Amino acid sequence: MDFARRAALSIVRRPGKSLILFLVVLIIGNLIAGTVAVRQAIVQSEEAAKQALGANVSLGMDDQKLMEAYNRGEEPTIEYPDAALIEELGQRPEVRSFDYSLGAYLLSRTLKNYQPPESEGGVASAIAVGPDADSAYFTLRGIRYAPVLPIEEGKLSLVEGRVFTDADISEGRMVAIVPDVVAETNNLHVGDTVVLVNEIQDWYSAGGTDIAASDESGAKVAASHDVVLEVIGIFARNSGADDLTGGDKDEAGTGGGGGVVVDFTESELYSTLYVPIKVAQAEDEFNTEEYRKLAVAAGEGELWSNESYTPYYTPVYLLNSIDDLESFEQAASARLPEYYKVLSATSQYEQVAGPMRDIQNIMSVALVVVVVVALAVVSLVVVLFLRDRRKEFGIYLSLGARRPLIVSQVLIEVLVVAIVALGIALFTGSLVSGGLSQQMVDNQLMPSQGAGDGMMISAGSYLGGDAGLLMDSISAEDVAAGYRVSLSVPYVLTFLGLGVGVTALSCVVPLLYVLRLKPKKILM
Repeated sequence: MDFARRAALSIVRRPGKSLILFLVVLIIGNLIAGTVAVRQAIVQSEEAAKQALGANVSLGMDDQKLMEAYNRGEEPTIEYPDAALIEELGQRPEVRSFDYSLGAYLLSRTLKNYQPPESEGGVASAIAVGPDADSAYFTLRGIRYAPVLPIEEGKLSLVEGRVFTDADISEGRMVAIVPDVVAETNNLHVGDTVVLVNEIQDWYSAGGTDIAASDESGAKVAASHDVVLEVIGIFARNSGADDLTGGDKDEAGTGGGGGVVVDFTESELYSTLYVPIKVAQAEDEFNTEEYRKLAVAAGEGELWSNESYTPYYTPVYLLNSIDDLESFEQAASARLPEYYKVLSATSQYEQVAGPMRDIQNIMSVALVVVVVVALAVVSLVVVLFLRDRRKEFGIYLSLGARRPLIVSQVLIEVLVVAIVALGIALFTGSLVSGGLSQQMVDNQLMPSQGAGDGMMISAGSYLGGDAGLLMDSISAEDVAAGYRVSLSVPYVLTFLGLGVGVTALSCVVPLLYVLRLKPKKILM
């Protein structure tokens, strides 16, 4: 292995040239390390965020497509997914569990809402109060999944009583599971009964004479009936569950724009009573039919003439894995009505992380530029060094040394110096790029959050109900906090592969020069 020994001696005996090559590779290595580190950090933060968000999806309106139709002057007909389609999608292999719910909003003159103090996290909860001080509105959340999906998934916990049975759901029994805060506020226990009122206000003849039966706006009560429910369980929000707010809060509990955050999902949970879906559907259908009668009596029946009762269900699907999301979206999109789409928290990540994608694209372009410059610069440096060693190589050739061995010697000399430089650049490049890129990411993401443009809400916070509860949210602040440049295995392998590869390719032209050397011309 004389060529290897000669390579080692050449590095030691030519410290000046070795140092120049070392510094060139070190500078280029730092540039490569920086671009690779930033790209890998963005990819890893994206994967971590999507895994944390989970693979829970729902179905909702495609607002962008709907707005485009309105801008074209069209009047789109909106169809809702029915129960049969929702259940069909729930049987797909990507789905491990699913449910769909229906909300009905009723009044109570015996129950009081829980009113959280505004100081709780700085959140002003939008609790729906009744038309007078002695009444309050509550949501009947009708579900078809007896174990109650949020309880089964750990978002809520059953603190007293039981969940529904299959018979409760199928028969539509008049039973309810109520929030612990409502139970405490009204001194309710399992086995008690609560009375709600489904009142239909005649807005067509607001200001009627029956003032005693009218709300504060003067709308007359056209129809009503009592809904009596037995309390079979009491639930509480788990302390470890994700924050249900619809946006980020700073230390003062306000949003980026400086105003108080209105926590719709939290407030809905405070006033939600879980019931079998048939109970909520009966009340929702009662509302629809009574309002239809009022419209006909007011001479506006044509608005209802071509419509039949269609419940507005809110589905939620729990997929087996985040990897199943794409195939489920494709299958669902082919079956959904025109202006509907699959909503997922990961799709909202794409909106939040848009600026990070821009940085990733910039780094990709920068990496290509750096690699091209590195090939040119290192090739030039090596060629210049080899020109000064023509006589040395001529002597080796005249003494019978084979050209492949001389090529191996040159390659070893360059790679040994380059690997040492790349080893240092591996750490210095990631260290420098980590600080600079973190500031860049913060500058890109935080202004968009502070502008109040809605980039921090999850798909679930648009939907409410169990979909809003089960679909986690992500904010620009979360994305920025999850960005970290580290010495990960993908980063190390990618950097070393690029660094050594670029160095080796840079030796191609210089080595062609060595192969063309003829000892007689050199030594004459």
